[in-house]
Amino acid sequence: MEKKIKIFMVDDDGDLIQVVKWVFEAEGYEFASAGSAKEAITTIDQVNPDLIILDVMMEDIVAGFRVVNALRNFEEN
Repeated sequence: MEKKIKIFMVDDDGDLIQVVKWVFEAEGYEFASAGSAKEAITTIDQVNPDLIILDVMMEDIVAGFRVVNALRNFEEN
C-alpha cells in the first residue's frame, strides 16, 4: 500500500480551507487543517505533515511567523 502524502493547511478562512481540502482529497492526498496559529502549533506534531500551506497574516499580522518560529524551535529540539 502506498503512503499518502499529508498536507497541513493553516488559515483563518474556513471557506478557503474547505475548497483546498476538496481539491487535495480528490487527488488522493491526506489533508488536515488549523484555523489559527495557536491551533497549528498545538496540533502540527500530531499531524506530522509532508507539506504545510501557511497563511502568515491570520489573527494578527505576525501569526504565521509565530508558527514558523515554533516549527524552527521544534526542529532544533
